[in-house]
Amino acid sequence: MPKIENDYFKVEINELGGCFKSIYDKKNNDEILYQPNGTSWSGQDVVIFPVIGALKNHKYMVDGKEYTLKNHGIIRYEMVKYNVINDEALEIYYDYNERSLELYPYRFKLTVRYKLEDNKIIISYNVKNEDDKEMYFSLGGHPALKATGRYVDNHFDFENTYCTFLGIISKQYTLNDSGDQITGSKTVNITGKYVLDKNDIEKNKTLIYDASNLKQVTLYTNGYEYIFDVSKAPILAIWSMKNTGNFICIEPWWGLPDNDNPYLELKNKNEIIKLNKNEEYHTGYSILINKL
Repeated sequence: MPKIENDYFKVEINELGGCFKSIYDKKNNDEILYQPNGTSWSGQDVVIFPVIGALKNHKYMVDGKEYTLKNHGIIRYEMVKYNVINDEALEIYYDYNERSLELYPYRFKLTVRYKLEDNKIIISYNVKNEDDKEMYFSLGGHPALKATGRYVDNHFDFENTYCTFLGIISKQYTLNDSGDQITGSKTVNITGKYVLDKNDIEKNKTLIYDASNLKQVTLYTNGYEYIFDVSKAPILAIWSMKNTGNFICIEPWWGLPDNDNPYLELKNKNEIIKLNKNEEYHTGYSILINKL
């Protein structure tokens, strides 16, 4: 299992999907990443690429040809390769192959670097277009952090779990009844403290915000303060499972889920990123972790 480690944390990365497997707080002997127990979400994190969420009917087109992708794209279902740079940094990477070209008709290389700097985890993404044409994609993270709460009649409710926002959120995207596609947006005015509630998340399916005026979001739960630098991400999502699961996902996104009445061509999708041939796209986010 690929891992990095310093005096503060030991972080393990899952070779299936190249995402977080464990974030262990060495100073407090505490696992702070959600660990599935078979009763709720089976995941822990997702490297989202090249689409976010579920495409309408899982279909899309490139230059008039139809393709099919599962939720959140390709990487989460594939084994990745990795390179350990030093004790505190490693990279996972995924290169296009015959199987990926059947699902997503572009030649590319995706690299995700995980780096520890004291009590901060830095996640960096690099997408290289190795094709002789423009490529289109979305990108995102999906870490699930263990949350404080309790079960009552098999229903899990958060306790002492809230966010604070540095910046102003003025737009929230709305989803259809299944929570898969966007139906529109509404004006909101969110800043400062926001108490997280399972029922509120379930009502909205996923909380999806325009983050263009947001610098950071801080999650308070489980006796920790998690400061997410999302200044490079245009979209922020917050999600947990209905009724079950002692976790909350803070998700920086570079893109949006499909519309309920979508354009089929990938290049016309919401917030899609265009990358010219032989060019690279670099972005990322970080999590500063403090024990309270």
